[in-house]
Amino acid sequence: MNTKEQLEQYLKEITLHFDINDMCGFCTTSISQERNLSRTLTSQYLNELYKEGKIIKISSRPVYYLSLAGLKQRLNSPITQTDFLNIAEFIDFLTKQKEILHDFTKAIGNDGSLEYCIQQMKAAISYPPCGLHLLLYGTKGSGKRYLVRLLYEYACNQKLFGNGSHLMEVEVRKNNESAARQLFGEDGLLQRTPKGMLLIYNAEHMSSEFQDKLAEALIQLSRSKARRAFRIVLIINHATADILQDNLQYALPIKCRIPSYSERSLHEKEDFILRFFKKEQDELKCPIQISSSVFRIFLNSKLINGIMDLKSMIKNTCANAYAQRTEESAPCMIRLLDLPLELLQEEAGNLWEGKEHYYTLSDIRQYDDREHILSIFDELLDIFALCAQNEISFHQLLTQTRAAIWKYYDYLVFNDHYENMRFEKFSHFFNDVLHTILQENQLDLPQGCMFVLAQILLSETNKRSAIYLWIKERSDDPETGAADRSRCIRKSVKTCSDRAFLCDRHCRCRIAFHRCYDHALHGRASSHDKTPPFAEQRAVRLLAVCIGGVVSYV
Repeated sequence: MNTKEQLEQYLKEITLHFDINDMCGFCTTSISQERNLSRTLTSQYLNELYKEGKIIKISSRPVYYLSLAGLKQRLNSPITQTDFLNIAEFIDFLTKQKEILHDFTKAIGNDGSLEYCIQQMKAAISYPPCGLHLLLYGTKGSGKRYLVRLLYEYACNQKLFGNGSHLMEVEVRKNNESAARQLFGEDGLLQRTPKGMLLIYNAEHMSSEFQDKLAEALIQLSRSKARRAFRIVLIINHATADILQDNLQYALPIKCRIPSYSERSLHEKEDFILRFFKKEQDELKCPIQISSSVFRIFLNSKLINGIMDLKSMIKNTCANAYAQRTEESAPCMIRLLDLPLELLQEEAGNLWEGKEHYYTLSDIRQYDDREHILSIFDELLDIFALCAQNEISFHQLLTQTRAAIWKYYDYLVFNDHYENMRFEKFSHFFNDVLHTILQENQLDLPQGCMFVLAQILLSETNKRSAIYLWIKERSDDPETGAADRSRCIRKSVKTCSDRAFLCDRHCRCRIAFHRCYDHALHGRASSHDKTPPFAEQRAVRLLAVCIGGVVSYV
């Protein structure tokens, strides 16, 4: 990268962690000092980037600059304005942008571990004509009640209930009496069928008689016109739905398993930790600085009650640290000794005894695998662009794309883990489909290759929103030459392949098998040769045509 591109990348990195109360790092002087550039050159590059529509300018004194791409990623929403008169106007803009984040976009893991669950919940609440009753199950502390509240918000945003709707909650206790009166009494909720959503939680405590009565009520309600604006959601704190009777399960056609906190990805766990610490920081009205060891312990801790325990322990930790402050203006320093006793005992053998480093919450770099994957996609497109412009040969195209794909391969194998049940089932299904196709066409692939292909398909599903945004940005920008690169890809495929089998209608991704001559990869035969080298020994190459037209050789 040249100096200007490096400056753009640096601005994006700091924008991902900017604090509206501390903007000094975004002025020309600070940026020039951090990048060891002259102020004049820095100002020139910043203004050029602003004119190119790549950065945001706040015309205060001093003038501040932020990365447009970084702010989009930070807010997870489109940015339509790049010029602000002052900080106050920028703050007002940020306030309005936060309002854009509604219903399921607020949920950590909405494009990751919760994506499939959210799809099911949306399908249940929207199913014509009157929606379907829903069961959420999973271990305690997995965030089920929070998701129901987001589901209600989604239903309201979609105008499924109309005006005057409510989210009603009924807790089932071990004696069932209170819940029975609330549901089945003369003026019970199931008799009145008001507008909105009824949440019945801790349903694992329901007696056999209670379940029979509820199942009958749900079936009758499903046949009644009165339920047109009324949906019922059950929550049980259990790893399976089998603890409910068959008749009640029959009355709940949609069942969603919510993954436990331990099943969440590293990225999502970091998001949870930072979200809870930021909440405490706002309540204390005091900046928080956290040691690297404390953050690591929270990240690796095994919490019995999942998110509930995490939230409680972070509040306990912040309370201990706040009490230790000696000055009112001093930041709240989160040290190892501020941790709850049970957490310290759990990590007793792994405590760091060296010098601690403390970070503000905005300084903590979050793990974001999407950025890494999209950078590889960008690299692939750049390689194809060079080939389209005849700056590299077709042989160089294959060599360089193969190197980029190997990086993607290594990353999926060693970094991007899917430990949930969905990947396990998807992998088995995909292997069955692929095995059938390979047998029909007398082809063979290593088992590791099949595993990686399953990873590719699922990773692209999990990161759909980020990938779609990446595709849209490049499709809308004529400077990227997306159309020319697409033509180059098709030409390259036609050149190197003589046969293709398109398959897999189920996975929404085309997989093409190409028989490629070795000499197409390693050079053509000399003019005096009658037969191309290796002509009789055709190498089988697997070509994955990914979403967005990215071509990869494995």
